[in-house]
Amino acid sequence: GELPGQKRRVGTPRKPPSGEDADDEGDDDEDDAAKRQAALKIQKRARGMKDRKRVTMMKENGELPGQKRRAPGTPRTQHTGAEDENDEEAEARRQAALKIQRRARGMKDRRKVAVLKEKGELPGQKVRK
Repeated sequence: GELPGQKRRVGTPRKPPSGEDADDEGDDDEDDAAKRQAALKIQKRARGMKDRKRVTMMKENGELPGQKRRAPGTPRTQHTGAEDENDEEAEARRQAALKIQRRARGMKDRRKVAVLKEKGELPGQKVRK
């Protein structure tokens, strides 16, 4: 049989309906729909496999959004920070980053508490009417 999207070779005749199938075209429509669905399922899986392979290649090349770039062929290494442990400047940078993060979390939490307080949803808060 032919699947949707397949081209026939020039000069290849189509098979004429024969036997019981010639009178019952409803079965042909159902068969065509089933074949079409099967072909779509196969195509979806093939596209998925192709895309997963492409993403794997992009990961290896460091081309994904948000991924740190590295030279192709460079092995993946994890930065442990051990080489910077004795470096006072690096420690000062880490401490500054932690301070910024603490302040940002505090500001975020204070905003959240203010909203809850306004709504009267804080634990132990009596609802004003």
